[in-house]
Amino acid sequence: MDVYLRSIDRRWRNELHDDMVKVQAFSPYLTSRTADSVLGGVGEGVCEIYTLFETDVFASGASSLPTLVKLMEQGHQLFHLPDLHAKIILAPGEFASIGSQNLTSRGTRNKEATVAFQDPANLKELEKNIQPWLLERVPITPKMIADMEELLPPIRRLYLAAQAAARHADSEILRRREQRDDEHSQRLQLYKEKVRRLGLVVTAVKRAPKSPQVCYGTVKLMESEKYSWESRTYSFSKTNSLVVGREDDLTLWWLDGKRIDLVPRKRYLCVHQNGRKLGWARVGKTRITYIGKGVRRTEPIWMAGQRYVLSFNADWSHQSAYGRNATVKISHLSGNPVCVVSIWFSIDDVLLLHAEAAEGGTLPDTTKSAMVNWVRENPTDFRRTVLPHFVSPFLYEERLNGVQATDFFGPLGSRYKLGLLQADGNAVITVESV
Repeated sequence: MDVYLRSIDRRWRNELHDDMVKVQAFSPYLTSRTADSVLGGVGEGVCEIYTLFETDVFASGASSLPTLVKLMEQGHQLFHLPDLHAKIILAPGEFASIGSQNLTSRGTRNKEATVAFQDPANLKELEKNIQPWLLERVPITPKMIADMEELLPPIRRLYLAAQAAARHADSEILRRREQRDDEHSQRLQLYKEKVRRLGLVVTAVKRAPKSPQVCYGTVKLMESEKYSWESRTYSFSKTNSLVVGREDDLTLWWLDGKRIDLVPRKRYLCVHQNGRKLGWARVGKTRITYIGKGVRRTEPIWMAGQRYVLSFNADWSHQSAYGRNATVKISHLSGNPVCVVSIWFSIDDVLLLHAEAAEGGTLPDTTKSAMVNWVRENPTDFRRTVLPHFVSPFLYEERLNGVQATDFFGPLGSRYKLGLLQADGNAVITVESV
């Protein structure tokens, strides 16, 4: 027994010859070039060809009516065999093949599998087993072919339209699959990049000068009262705060043997969960209550040969644009926005991710584009200018500006370890859940 995982048409041509007594060919589909070359060497009246004579077979082009006409003219007998799917070539007592390949041109190019054998016992068994099929055969006549030729054209046009729609659908399905694969790949790359950036923060924290002190705090609901001398009444308020023990002091730290005093209620950069979240925390002796999401620096800075002001905003979203954890807005001294830069802040460095022209304002687009280009072309100067202003402490004009502790740290009852390090000579609070 021989196994073919390619076209077997050459073996068919070699085995089928004009002195054979009988040949039976079972092929649901027939087209001229292959059917002619395989069966052309068989003598007239010897070959019985079993196929499908159904409208959709010819409308789709799987079989060819001219092929049937030509085979009839060569003296072969043609039969319609309902539900035929097997592909068999049988020369009783001499040769047989069973497989997937039709007597079609496409069958010579497809991924096909066929077995061929000449063992007399197997040949006899095959001939016996196909006899019940032949009871259902219907002779194909010239009149049937003429009827099919008459009725087929409009059906063929409909089929071609459906075929074109099907190809379009296949193409669209493939496009969508590739798009999903690309999106998955992009998500994977973003995840890997995020892990890498988080690693930069972890490494920077290890590398930065830091206090050996640690404080442990819990997010609590705090109630306070205040007496008004004008109205001679008490008022009560509730706030969510991150509260440390009474023995701790968030405004007093030691680093390298030197005392570092934080100014109460001044805002210090707070890095939460290895750089995933940034904010500017209002620090009290035993608590942090308000955390600002953004800050607008009032002092002018030099950038690209001109004076501008900077605004920083932390990005707390889970799917942040460009994988950023903050943005830097560059504005003209008049207040008109110029450029917005997406960054990844990693304690001792600023990774530039994306720069684009800011929306709004009255400045011409050329001015905004010039700044965007400068930022992209001078990332080192941009980092050197931005970093000191990003980490330096400040006072909000409104002292209660920002969100409360539950919005930044976590729900009531959450516990955290707080530490202090220096970035560009400025104190930065670090917070890690425990």
